[in-house]
Amino acid sequence: MGKLTMRSKIRIYWTTNPADMGYDGRPTLGKMGAWKGPNAQYTLCSMRAALRFADELDKKVGSGTNKMISYQHDGQEITRSDINDIVACADWIKTH
Repeated sequence: MGKLTMRSKIRIYWTTNPADMGYDGRPTLGKMGAWKGPNAQYTLCSMRAALRFADELDKKVGSGTNKMISYQHDGQEITRSDINDIVACADWIKTH
């Protein structure tokens, strides 16, 4: 994985399909985990937009809706906390 910086572009995959979360039903694209695979649709965005994504998704699908979100950089899954750390460091550097 390349170095994560403020200029990194984040791929965000998400699903509200209960079958993708391990419940009964038909998983997205026919198999478990495919919702965040190479053939899945994604949103490409900046670091700051990635931090706002979960809140915007709540507005789109409803705040009580069960959902899963996968953040990826250079094909590797990263956490929202990783993104938050980079943004917080950049904000600190900007103000000091």
